[in-house]
Amino acid sequence: MKKKLLALFLTGVMALSMTACGSAASSAEAPASEPASSEESKAEESEAAPAEETSDVDFPTKQITLICPFSAGGASDTISRLYAAALEKETGVSVIVDNRTGAGGAVGFEATANAEADGYTIGYLSAEITTIKAMGNSTAEPSQFIALGSVMKIDPVICVKADSKYETLEDYIADAKANPGVITCGTAAAGNFYHLGMLQLMEAADCQINMVPFADGTANAVAALLGGTLDSVVAGTSEILANVESGDFRILGSLSEERSSFFPDVPTCKEQGYDAVSATWGYFAVPAGTPDEIVEILREASAAAIDTDDMKSTLAERGFEYYYNDGDSYQKTVEELFVTNSALIEDFGLNVN
Repeated sequence: MKKKLLALFLTGVMALSMTACGSAASSAEAPASEPASSEESKAEESEAAPAEETSDVDFPTKQITLICPFSAGGASDTISRLYAAALEKETGVSVIVDNRTGAGGAVGFEATANAEADGYTIGYLSAEITTIKAMGNSTAEPSQFIALGSVMKIDPVICVKADSKYETLEDYIADAKANPGVITCGTAAAGNFYHLGMLQLMEAADCQINMVPFADGTANAVAALLGGTLDSVVAGTSEILANVESGDFRILGSLSEERSSFFPDVPTCKEQGYDAVSATWGYFAVPAGTPDEIVEILREASAAAIDTDDMKSTLAERGFEYYYNDGDSYQKTVEELFVTNSALIEDFGLNVN
């Protein structure tokens, strides 16, 4: 059964417009001896001064908590704090970041899902929200949340050391075919998006590569390649940017749908004839059941908070692609990816149940 990872990079821009119209009329020609009747005067006043619309929702009026499922100092934490600071300016209330770490994001995901659905708890959700349930590591899934908007994505790339005998992706695959399971490739924990991308590549190329998962993160896989204990690594642009710029690593191909803006000269695996596409990303959300009026307020504020110079410059410095999609469209995206990725994990036998 051929396994495909649905690549859904929908872009959306929330367009907000407000129109107001008013009219005033005077009748200098009306004879003074013929004043308007009281009924006519009331009708004219009603047309000239329509009743003001009032909102039943007074939100927000107190501190908002933003749950980040990963540790302080990391990329997700940095993005969360930038968003929190910008959201404070948009809402006029304090926004604090609460790091709830553990179980590959599951602790933070579940804390957000189980919070009171009143708009005062927001969660930062990573791409693992579409795989963690199928992997058997959590009960969390996208339907337990309402998306406010996406913020970034990371393109995975396949790297070797600069002095490797593999000059191209074709060299790499040819050797993998000739020597099944001999080439080692480091990645983060099994079932993550980098790992899934490589599994797709192996299937598309009909070759076998020895995947070496690092449960504690891709950083250690990158260090192992640098130290010479691995032949290759699949990692995000943010994690190998410095190594490539220093001349220590060479990129053989990208697993993204399109070429990375950080490495525009590097062709994707798809361009090179292999149907393997993957990426990871992050978005902000509130618990399902949050009232529509509050969701719309937070979506509007989030659009402005994400679209800041500080956010964009920090993402670029860290090797992340700025990737904004409005909440409504991104909710559809993650729910579709959840279905596709769950099937993919089952097909590859990665679930721990």
